[in-house]
Amino acid sequence: MGVDPQASPQIVIWEGEHRRWRSGYWDARMFSGVPNITSNYMYGFKLSDLENQSRYFTYTPMNTSDKLRFRIRWNGYEEQLRWEEGGSKWDTIQSQPADKACELYNFCGNFGLCNELSSPVCSCMQGFVPMDPDQWYKGNWSGGCRRRTELQCQRNLSSVTQETAGEDGFLDVKCSKLPDFANLEGGTPDSIESCEDKCLNNCSCTAYAVASGIGCLIWKGDLLDVHQFPRAGNTLKIRLADSELGGKRKLSILVIIIIVVAGVVLLVVFTFLLWRFKTKRKGSTSIVPLDE
Repeated sequence: MGVDPQASPQIVIWEGEHRRWRSGYWDARMFSGVPNITSNYMYGFKLSDLENQSRYFTYTPMNTSDKLRFRIRWNGYEEQLRWEEGGSKWDTIQSQPADKACELYNFCGNFGLCNELSSPVCSCMQGFVPMDPDQWYKGNWSGGCRRRTELQCQRNLSSVTQETAGEDGFLDVKCSKLPDFANLEGGTPDSIESCEDKCLNNCSCTAYAVASGIGCLIWKGDLLDVHQFPRAGNTLKIRLADSELGGKRKLSILVIIIIVVAGVVLLVVFTFLLWRFKTKRKGSTSIVPLDE
């Protein structure tokens, strides 16, 4: 078990050379990939300042009278234990990875989305299809998914086709544990528009996110170990070809057209009623003769 410093630090448990579990990125308050830990034990971590090219985490319990310790067990589970004076023993108060399939590293494969509330728990992200459909539908999801439609910047198109092809867009995956191997593009929280531009201007960028306490994160290549939670987590914006977003974009354009047309109709009706009102007032005006 150790700390991976790439992008924003996260705790990783290895099994040999392979990752078994990771905590998600540190956002200056907590590890974003473990919302199942109760707040009493989530907020005690603190990241040290950079010193001699190294940083480390310290932990201070909210209840300073608690005696706590961490350990990594032979079976690859990290445990946090608290000393119980009454029973004179150490009790486990939290353990990672939790006893759920989605807690295991990249359980649904590359470009797969793991959700414990779904059946089955694994699905391909929108715009992606199983790499090996036979194995996927048998419940072997480790092969992951592949992109169904190439991104615009990756296509080798003729100039005529390029004129009609739409620009790549983004789809929100909310409440997610952000993928592994991110690249930090800004040391402070960045605007969504600025982060999106950075991704669009880089053909190898497959997704981005603006995470509170971290900033603009972008991913190049496959998206690994994405877990969707019932709540909490971050919004991941995955890059898709325009055709994969056609339905939503057409709906948005239709809504805009309806609003504009309705506005014009209301303006015309209002103008007509105002004209009628003024005409009636002018027509009803009469000259009252003076008495002789």
